[in-house]
Amino acid sequence: MSRPRTRFALAAFGALAVAALAGCAGAAPAGSSADAPSGEQHDGDTRVAVTYDGGVLVLDGKTLETIGEAPLGGFLRVNSAGDHDGHVFVTAEDGFHVLDSGLASDAVEFTGEVFEAVAAGHATPHAGRTALFDDGTGEVRVFDTDAIGTGTLPEVDTLTSEAAHHGVAIELADGTVLSTIGTAEARSGVRHLAAGGTELARNEQCPSVHGEGALKDEVVMFGCEDGVLLFDDGAFTKIEAPDPFGRTGNAYVSETSSIAFGDYKTDPDAEGYLLSQLVRIDADSRRCRSSTCRTAWSTRGAGSGAAPTMTSSCSARTGR
Repeated sequence: MSRPRTRFALAAFGALAVAALAGCAGAAPAGSSADAPSGEQHDGDTRVAVTYDGGVLVLDGKTLETIGEAPLGGFLRVNSAGDHDGHVFVTAEDGFHVLDSGLASDAVEFTGEVFEAVAAGHATPHAGRTALFDDGTGEVRVFDTDAIGTGTLPEVDTLTSEAAHHGVAIELADGTVLSTIGTAEARSGVRHLAAGGTELARNEQCPSVHGEGALKDEVVMFGCEDGVLLFDDGAFTKIEAPDPFGRTGNAYVSETSSIAFGDYKTDPDAEGYLLSQLVRIDADSRRCRSSTCRTAWSTRGAGSGAAPTMTSSCSARTGR
């Protein structure tokens, strides 16, 4: 039986910060029996995973009451695992740790599964498969999304990059993989790889490539410092930004829509993380439009998989 994917709000902040995000989920809630029949769902259950200096705190997404916490040292980041049972990938100094949020098991704890990495980077679930990118080696490991949470690492398929870099990869429904191109000094584009790693196509017209998202009909977008790069049905298309420097580094998408939003930066020398612009990408028309907003925002305050809701206070410019 097909079951809905769990979605999370994930926040990471320092010991003195006070912030949290909430997101919807469809999985067994805390307090439900661990022996509930497989596939039983309780729509509306939510969890918020928050890193702090010393571990991860899991909150109820509606009440913000503490559900539980799991200790782990070092600098931590959190990524939704995208599986049925609400696990979270916690990137730490030694790799990707799998955290049980308690949505299905009623227990907040690390499962003991650690995908070792030199520098754990992006975790990208899509179409029932998850890709983990090791920035320290350029290695990509791909496995069944729902195979985690057993206490034992799942079988993985491994692909290699031409050089180590801060990258991302996503496996498509046909088993092929999109993986970024770069080095420790610069990133330039995306490769399309067969399941065995053979290169099928590449595009290096995406300087400083960062951030990906899958839209309707499995059109995949990547952010560039001068626009966005689309992959659709085996071919790459570059959409130029409205400005000579127009960087998009994070994508907010839905797999049911051909419209995506991204962060947008026009000053390469700007400091800080607060932004005042968005970019709207239309995958059907192959056009993008930037919007300058009256309210500053940050990528830390926008939920993964959903566009920031402030376009009514923005003025727009259209690019090619």
